[in-house]
Amino acid sequence: MKKFLCIIPCALISYAATAATTVDISVIGTITPPACNIAITGAGVFDVGEVALNLTGVTNTPPAPPQTLSVTCNEPANVAFKITDNKSSTLSANLVTDHRIGIGTDASSHNLGWANFLSSGVQTDGGPGVLKSTKDKATWNAVADNALMDVFNVASTMYSFDKTSSGATAVPPAITTGTVVLTLDAQVAARSSLDLSSKITFDGSATFELIYL
Repeated sequence: MKKFLCIIPCALISYAATAATTVDISVIGTITPPACNIAITGAGVFDVGEVALNLTGVTNTPPAPPQTLSVTCNEPANVAFKITDNKSSTLSANLVTDHRIGIGTDASSHNLGWANFLSSGVQTDGGPGVLKSTKDKATWNAVADNALMDVFNVASTMYSFDKTSSGATAVPPAITTGTVVLTLDAQVAARSSLDLSSKITFDGSATFELIYL
């Protein structure tokens, strides 16, 4: 009996010493953003062909075939895109504007001229659409058809797709598909400012980058 009575108090003491006074919890989960893809027809090449320079003043190049930029998502997503000029160093300082990109230099490092992108024919989720622009992701404005598009590294402008039925300044909704026809308008500097002793090849380049809002 003495041995049995001793075991019970010992067990009680051991239990009291290991009693829990706190308990931890964890919050787990995942967020999977929609998967979106940006693409352009024609491998993104705007070819103006052979250019014959005017005797005086700037020369407008022949028109390049338009290309279509598309954004496609696997589910509705709030997205936009921006344009970055990769040849900004070939644009003369006095010619820099919100919407011009450089197109390269001649053999003597003279800047060749500039190019602009224009937008038209917007489609959003299979119906008529409109591009909207913003600089801060808060204030939006509808872009007119055939308007010059801004480059982000000069103007901080981003573009998103909306339906024509929404207000001109309404925040663009989540979309599944959006397309816009891009036209290139290019001008070459006056021939008197260029080195024409050898063949000149245009070298313009810009990046259209998808942004998740």
